[in-house]
Amino acid sequence: MSPIDYRRGVLTLDEYSDSIIGGDTGRWRAAVRRAADVAGPGWQPVLAPDPAQAFPLQAAALLVYAISAGEDIEPSAVTEEMMAAWFERQFDPQFGLELSLRAAGHEVPLGDGWLPPVLNDPVTETWRQLIVRDEPPPIEFDSAMFYPGPNLGQALWRVASMTGAAGASRV
Repeated sequence: MSPIDYRRGVLTLDEYSDSIIGGDTGRWRAAVRRAADVAGPGWQPVLAPDPAQAFPLQAAALLVYAISAGEDIEPSAVTEEMMAAWFERQFDPQFGLELSLRAAGHEVPLGDGWLPPVLNDPVTETWRQLIVRDEPPPIEFDSAMFYPGPNLGQALWRVASMTGAAGASRV
């Protein structure tokens, strides 16, 4: 992801999308732009990224990217109906997205909360930002059972709701 210049004032959807794109010129760029079409209506310009707006945009970008890579189509061809159908086929959307991103060639990490930034892959860095936890798990928590955290789950639920997926309550 590219740094955001907060001195400029409010952050528009296009500016935040550009920060997610991170300089990519291919499929990821097109996926973020398509995700902005889906998650962008109602975007309120803010002084800094608002998680309620930013996380669903990031999750939608990952989903558009994964669907387009899996179907070998342009991200601009991914429809909201295709996104809803993807959710309806998933038993565990977080795990399904992880598998899809891995199949597309990205080494997405498990969400253990202590991950350094991924500088050379904006797709993996976007995933990392959605799974990193602000606090360590409780001491009695079995770290072998750690899975992507509340940011990814909540963001995927919002995307499922935006697309009208029947399985949105399962996310």
